[in-house]
Amino acid sequence: MSSSTRYTVEITFNSAQNLPVGDIRTVSCDPYLKATITSPPPPNTSDAPLTWRTPTIHHTRDPTWNNKWIVSGVPASGFSLSIRVMDEDRSDRDDRLGKAYAHFAPLGAGFHEEEKAYKIQKRKGSFRPWIQTYLVAILPGQKVRKHNRVVVSVRVLGKAKDQNVKRIYTVGPSAFSWACQKSHSTSTFVATKFQLTGPVPDELRHEYVAFKPIIRLIFDNVGISGHILNLGLRKQYRTVYSYSKSTTYGVVAPEGDDGPSAMQHMDNGEPSTRALAERFLELVKYGEGGRLFTYVITLDGEWRFTETGDEFAINMLSKHSMHADAARIIAFSGEFMVRRIPQERSEDVVNQKDKDPSLYELIIDNDSGTYRPHAELLPLFQSWLSAPERLGGLGRVTGMQAFDETLKKLKEELKEEKKRAAGGELPAKRGLATKGGGKARSISSGELGDNESISSEEVERVVKKEHDENIGNEGHGDGNDDRNRHRRAPKLDHANGGSTDSGVHI
Repeated sequence: MSSSTRYTVEITFNSAQNLPVGDIRTVSCDPYLKATITSPPPPNTSDAPLTWRTPTIHHTRDPTWNNKWIVSGVPASGFSLSIRVMDEDRSDRDDRLGKAYAHFAPLGAGFHEEEKAYKIQKRKGSFRPWIQTYLVAILPGQKVRKHNRVVVSVRVLGKAKDQNVKRIYTVGPSAFSWACQKSHSTSTFVATKFQLTGPVPDELRHEYVAFKPIIRLIFDNVGISGHILNLGLRKQYRTVYSYSKSTTYGVVAPEGDDGPSAMQHMDNGEPSTRALAERFLELVKYGEGGRLFTYVITLDGEWRFTETGDEFAINMLSKHSMHADAARIIAFSGEFMVRRIPQERSEDVVNQKDKDPSLYELIIDNDSGTYRPHAELLPLFQSWLSAPERLGGLGRVTGMQAFDETLKKLKEELKEEKKRAAGGELPAKRGLATKGGGKARSISSGELGDNESISSEEVERVVKKEHDENIGNEGHGDGNDDRNRHRRAPKLDHANGGSTDSGVHI
């Protein structure tokens, strides 16, 4: 077999054994795995690493996940897995229980390794869980259980469909999760992740735009202010997309699919296409109530989105960069809405809540100040999203430029619909609570590495201070500074996909 051949590989995270005590009250932990895949030659250093998170199994030291991750574009030379074992905590910072490493090489047709155990290195974990484990061993009837292991299975499913894609990407399964964050009112704020089938076209790569010095400061993570702001942004991401016992996980698959591999439902055509569209519509509640969403799609095709609007007063430092977890490069970003496709039908039928996905349209744009996706790439983006293995089951996927007058009118209509749904007024502005019950966007002392904590108000003061100090110096930087490679904001017009002060999220 040629060394240049690339394969589709199914990785199964089976289980773990004898994990340390994450919660001394229950003598247990809430474990999940966070795996990173790499293969030589090393990927572009500016790209976020390719990762996969398993669901959390609560109250056990011997979890069983049997969670599958299917990747393609894997070279015959093989790949390595770095598997971080984590304990989900009620606070904003999960404990590290240890780390395991696995290497699989060389690959070829028929390659498989079933339920192989890999040692968990405790020196790669947090100090507290291991101390608790030894303390628990003092109790009557308890003992330290050694041989901490994580069990993984790997098998080659066949050659990659497209041998010209020279990078590893996620094929499936089409996993989703959504987390309801408690607000300071009776309502909730929902953050959703939806894994789309790769690969993302190479053309869909957008680096952040340093249109203000403060933006460059955040992304470059340089200096004390830059470090604090970057931490604040990442803290926001963990707050909004935090996992807890209320988080819902799932995998989209056709009804009755009991085959040995999640790959099967990726090639079955219409059933999978409809199932994907139905699940997406359920996640966005069919767009009812005038819902508008802000989103980011990562280079690996993970779609992250939350509802947006004036009433969601979360005051994030930067919405799209928050969704991206401060990633320097993403595939696409903007806003989207879902609506029933207008049809000449009787009023009774129009008002009926028909769940047929072919009756609905996704309208998605490039309204993002941080990444400014190119308007000329909207047709390619639209084509990729509307493919059968993604959202081809919808009646229509329409990509629109942010400054399109029709789009502006549609968004105004959404606001009016939301007002009607709320009884004539928009819902009151509300804040967001963290998993631990505190206010969103506070940065813990453990993250800063000192003995103090910094509040969200202090972060905002740093932002304002840096902005005030730099606003008069825009455009006067050293032309030899390699950081000037980032695009500056062009003069705003309808052709370049830029942004204005109204309606654009940075």
